[in-house]
Amino acid sequence: MPVFSDNEFRKFLGEPLETRYDWGDEWRFMVSRDTLEDFKVSIKDTIFDHHTFFNLHEEIKALGFRFTADAIKDRYSGNPKDHKTQMGNLGEVFGAHLARTYLNFCGKPVYPKRYNTNPDQSQKGIDILGFKDKSSPAELLVGEVKVRTDFDQSAIREDYENLYKHQISGNLSKKLHFARAYFRDDRESLENVGRHEKQGTPVRSLLLSITEASRFEPFKKISEYRDRYGTIVNLLAIHIEISGLNELLPSLFSGESYA
Repeated sequence: MPVFSDNEFRKFLGEPLETRYDWGDEWRFMVSRDTLEDFKVSIKDTIFDHHTFFNLHEEIKALGFRFTADAIKDRYSGNPKDHKTQMGNLGEVFGAHLARTYLNFCGKPVYPKRYNTNPDQSQKGIDILGFKDKSSPAELLVGEVKVRTDFDQSAIREDYENLYKHQISGNLSKKLHFARAYFRDDRESLENVGRHEKQGTPVRSLLLSITEASRFEPFKKISEYRDRYGTIVNLLAIHIEISGLNELLPSLFSGESYA
């Protein structure tokens, strides 16, 4: 199953256009319709991997029962059918791979979508959570993401406000309770989560915006939001423009295999 490797995900997004502001850093990516088509199998299987533990469909397909395999995969995928939820979940999946591939948060990832009891409802909690691996000094990544067909400035404002609330809450133990539960049978990963709970652990904040529509200055009002809510320390704002996303999205979340 061609789930995104770090190298493949970097090929998919390319290198960012970087700009530094007084409020933090901005990265911009642009994904063409052709690139989206070229990587649709990897995107589809990566989405599946984030949403389910089920992994027998490939063996069933190898026995010659492709349509049965697709039907079973779709039934147990854990993928949402709701379009709005699909958009949000795609952003969280991409955010998790951004954290690892571009920001070096290489601690073992958490897959919260696998435990969502209602797949068509957006899951509560932090959208993106990243850890450093045990060979690196502890540092947390806390991210908020919005995915829209058209750009909506209010979404940027909302995510900035949420990130600021995460920053001032100061309760790392509460933020990481799901990660501790997720790794309860994985001692090494549980210990890695534990060292990130210590007071004074650096936190990097990620504001991720993904749209199909082009936007020249997606983060032009962040200075205004900083004055309204407060300063977010170590903020990275990323905008990804993906052509053809809305049209291809349903097939990315379906159980049907590409020919």
